[in-house]
Amino acid sequence: MHRWTFCHQAAQDNSLDFYLQQAIANSPLTKDYQNQVTSNGVDSLRIKAIYKPQANLAVNSSYSPIITHKEK
Repeated sequence: MHRWTFCHQAAQDNSLDFYLQQAIANSPLTKDYQNQVTSNGVDSLRIKAIYKPQANLAVNSSYSPIITHKEK
């Protein structure tokens, strides 16, 4: 004959809602989505910067040394 022992288990300290919120907060899909949102924001700023007025300066100069020989 088998003897079954039932143990009293303590109730969990956290509710199902707590575990669901933790799953959402730590989901790789949620983190990937946040990274995509951040990346899109950076891309938007770069595109806006392209269409703003820009100032470019180009300088073309050269230096040629003058070498003189003094005669004694």
